[in-house]
Formats: sequence, C-alpha cells, structure tokens
Amino acid sequence: MEPWSRTPSDARDLLGDDLARYQRSTRVAFRRRLVASRAMAQAVAEAALGRPVRLAKDPRGRPSLTGESAVDVSLAHTGDVLVTALSRAGRVGVDVEVRDRPLRTPAFVARACHPSETDLSTEDMVWLWTAKEALAKASGEGLALDFRIIQAAHPPAGWRVRSAIVADRYRITTAVESAVEGKAKW
Repeated sequence: MEPWSRTPSDARDLLGDDLARYQRSTRVAFRRRLVASRAMAQAVAEAALGRPVRLAKDPRGRPSLTGESAVDVSLAHTGDVLVTALSRAGRVGVDVEVRDRPLRTPAFVARACHPSETDLSTEDMVWLWTAKEALAKASGEGLALDFRIIQAAHPPAGWRVRSAIVADRYRITTAVESAVEGKAKW
C-alpha cells in the first residue's frame, strides 16, 4: 500500500465524492487505505487504457471511470493489501480478505449464508464471503444484497467467479458478468 499513499492535500482531487468520507473518519489506517486504493485504481486503469482517467462513483456508489462505459472497475482493500479489477467483458467486482479471518460466527452465518452453506470451515467461510462480496459489488447491489439467497459455489447465470490465494495469506475473488441471455436476477 505504501507506494500509493499520498498526503491529504494531494488526495483532494483524487478522492472526489469520497473526500467527505475521508474527512469524517478518525481512523488513520482507513484514511490511508482509502487514498491508496483510489490512487492505485486510477494508475491501473491509466496503464491498461494508455491514457489519463478519473475515478468517479455511479449513483449507487460503485466506482467507475469518467467517460469510459466500455471498462468496468472494482476495488477492494484489507490491511496493507489493495486490489483493483478492470473488465471489458462486463461488470466486475473484487474482494480481498485475510484467508484465516474468523468469520464463522452465528451472526455471520445468519446474515451471509445460504442454508446449504452453514457448516463450512473458516477458510471456506472466507472464500464464501469474498465470492458473495465480489458478486454484490459487480451487480451494484453492494451490502443491500441478501447474501442468504446466493450460493457462492453456484453463482447466478451470467456470472463467473474466480478465487485465488495470494502471498499465502490473502484470498482474492473476482466476479465478472458474462454475456448470457436470460441472466438471472437475485
């Protein structure tokens, strides 16, 4: 994360709609991650497209690239890890978590698990959460999506989900919309 951190004065233009969120937060680590994730996402998009871009948010709060409807963007961060995903194939969502994060609690299971997913290991729960979070980000529903109706192992028609362990510590999962007629709604 360090190479992407900027001083608050450098961050004003970069943060745009997130500036107020940045200013409200008293958590230094969160503020640094917010700036760094936006800086990295902008740099990745500029490198991929070969020209300057600006990050924005759509009306639901999803990140987007100003004036670029053919490329979708998603970002995630946890601890000192930042992830950016770009897609020309369709909408994209990405999530990252520490792979041994203790998510398997009664409250988590009640909020996030389909009935067929309630008896999973800690690592499988992290996979489940990152898959559902990536799908929710890609769909534009975010945390408003009822995660209990989605089965992570069987994403809705028209979605591809891929997951990997990175640096032996983190699970990164992406969800990409694919062109399929009759795509299911949540």
